Amino acid sequence: MIIWSSRKLEEALAQGKLSNWTRVKYLIIPAVVGAFSGPVYLIRPRYGPRTQPFNALCACVCGILTAYLVYTGIRKCYRTNKQIDGKSFFERFVVLTVPVFVRVMVVAFTLSMTFLYATALTAERFPILANRASIVLVLTVFGPIVTYVLYALINRSFIRFRQVIQKQEPPGS
Repeated sequence: MIIWSSRKLEEALAQGKLSNWTRVKYLIIPAVVGAFSGPVYLIRPRYGPRTQPFNALCACVCGILTAYLVYTGIRKCYRTNKQIDGKSFFERFVVLTVPVFVRVMVVAFTLSMTFLYATALTAERFPILANRASIVLVLTVFGPIVTYVLYALINRSFIRFRQVIQKQEPPGS
């Protein structure tokens, strides 16, 4: 399986080098990651005062925005695939998503940890940043940004895939 390199994966998919089972594995990876993220969020310990109304409102708005970005991102990829040949959208989407998803999650995790580390280092100088509610608010707003970047990169992968397909077509076809 090609996990990191979108370009290699685009070429392998365009050339038909991926077996059916390999394609299914590309569906399994995001499903497993998604399965872990939901329950962990629900059972995390709650401590301190209740969520401030502004943070709850921000979380609701960010959730709605993220859902909208997922919808528009998938729709954009679908339209790009339609410009290629309109075939195998689901298969292509699942397969091309994996390397992009892995790289975006690595970067997002690194940025989140950097933010938390910087917050801990500056807690004495800027106590407002060390406030738990402020940290949650910043990380909540980070979600739609990561979602937008994820789908923009997936669509870019579809565009490059189209270029690979076009290179393989014999002249005059």
